[in-house]
Amino acid sequence: MEGASERLRGTIVGLIDDEYFTMGLGIWEGFDRKRKQVSLVTPLDDTRGIRYLHVGYITLQINR
Repeated sequence: MEGASERLRGTIVGLIDDEYFTMGLGIWEGFDRKRKQVSLVTPLDDTRGIRYLHVGYITLQINR
């Protein structure tokens, strides 16, 4: 997953709740394999209701 995580860096993802409603968008930053946790940048204040990620086709170049 680490190689895939690097390839996904900058990809826009949909943040979906349990009723398949898109709560917002995020940008993939990485995946922590040990913690089984995805890192995203999103303007959402509360992400507890997110149940699914819909990985998009658009990737942004991130300069950090």
